[in-house]
Parts: sequence; C-alpha cells; structure tokens
Amino acid sequence: ERDRLVIYAAERGFIRDLRPPHKICAMIRDGSHLVVSTNGDIYTCAVFLGRGDEYRVGSIASDSLPPGEVHRKHGEFKLPRRCLSCRDLPICGGGCRYDALIEKGDITAIFCEWERFDISVPALIKAHYSLKLSGWGGRRGG
Repeated sequence: ERDRLVIYAAERGFIRDLRPPHKICAMIRDGSHLVVSTNGDIYTCAVFLGRGDEYRVGSIASDSLPPGEVHRKHGEFKLPRRCLSCRDLPICGGGCRYDALIEKGDITAIFCEWERFDISVPALIKAHYSLKLSGWGGRRGG
C-alpha cells in the first residue's frame, strides 16, 4: 500500500524526498569511524565521549591494544539482527545507536525511525490528495 501511494504521488510531482531526516550513521555504515577524546580515549561516535567506560573501545594513551582489538570492541555496537533483513535498511541505515540508548536504555535495542515514517507517509499522501480533490488548499504544491 505504501509503495503504491508513494509512486503515485511522486509521478505527479507532489513528493520529492521521502527519506527519513538523517543520514546513515558512520559508526554503523562501515565500522571505521572512531573518535579520540582529548585524554586519548577512543569511542565509536562523538556522542559517547565521556559517557562511561562501557562506550569506550580503547585508549591511545594508556592501553596497549593488540591489533584488531578496537575493531572487535567496535563490533559490539553493530545493528540488531532484525535490522539486517529489513527492506528499509538501505534507506534508514539502522537508526542511531545513541538514540536507541536514550529512548530504549540499550545501545543494542532497535530504534527504527522508519516505523514512524512508514505509518505517517501514507496518511499524509491521502490527506494531501483528499484536499486537492475537494478543491481546498489553493494552487501551491502542484
């Protein structure tokens, strides 16, 4: 249903961009994103700086990390298994691990912005066309 409505609206020029309002997180995308704090602590994302040792993946100042150890620890913050088989993963990127922590209390929890987006887009498209067909809403927007 969603796909049909989106295609219908896009073909008529009413919708230009239906992506959720964020980019795919570099922390998740390729696992190569690391941030080093002023004291040498290594984190996977700037939002985790100073939030506690459980989010620290190492330290260039004090740890003698064997090769690959930072990447092994980094891998603990990967996407939930359910996200890996989701059709919308290329669009949403699996959500932000920090948002999952704040909203759900768990960095590994599913935090899916697309679920909200998936519900609201068809409703917005239907409302838009209902208004257009009733003659209300003026000429703006096509």
